[in-house]
Amino acid sequence: MLIQIVVQGSAALFCKYMSVSMTSTWLVVINLVTSALTIALFVWRRWSPFSRDYMQRRQWGVFMWSALMALGVVAPMQLLTETLGLTMPKQTEQLLVQILSNDWGFLALAVAVPLAEEMVFRGAVLRVLLRHFGTRRYWWPIVLSAVLFGAAHGNGVQFVNATLMGLLLGWLYWRTGSIAPGVLLHAVNNSVALVTFRFMPGTHDMTLTEFFGGDTVRLSLFIVCSFCVFLPSLWQVWRCTK
Repeated sequence: MLIQIVVQGSAALFCKYMSVSMTSTWLVVINLVTSALTIALFVWRRWSPFSRDYMQRRQWGVFMWSALMALGVVAPMQLLTETLGLTMPKQTEQLLVQILSNDWGFLALAVAVPLAEEMVFRGAVLRVLLRHFGTRRYWWPIVLSAVLFGAAHGNGVQFVNATLMGLLLGWLYWRTGSIAPGVLLHAVNNSVALVTFRFMPGTHDMTLTEFFGGDTVRLSLFIVCSFCVFLPSLWQVWRCTK
């Protein structure tokens, strides 16, 4: 978070000094630089150990089911935040829309950010917490790291979504011992917003109820179908990592 504050502050001062506006390209560059510096720092200090061991085991089934879990969990989480009456702050929403509208937005949101955040919250924070709590009390580290992950996003909607996603990502790390499947799950989850924004313009600020025109039957079927993707995928990951 300190890296993010420094990079954003430096960019804001530069734009003010040069009398230029903060465009979507600037926002993408800020995200890329922040992620790159974070990754470099955590690799250099070995806070998040880097190893090719898991990739060399070729656990392609785990990767496939992790990606499907990400697709299956999006709609239920969206419905939950709507039910709780949570809305994203306008400023945060505007910044997100600017990044999504940029051609390089995918590189920032679906590649750099997931890798950096997984290295921090699972590869470093959760790994150390698991070491201190021990294997018998593994849920405490998973919950603590998930709450920290949610809090780092700084608003109610993302706190709920990121905390729930953090629980899933933490469990996945505990089962596999690697951040690689979690990076993919995280990337797919972030990509859903970008794909929706690009191919279904005008729907990014809709609720699910509005998206389905107030038809609760179709909405309910959509949620059921989502769980029909998520739950079997969750079970398959558990089975593959047993």
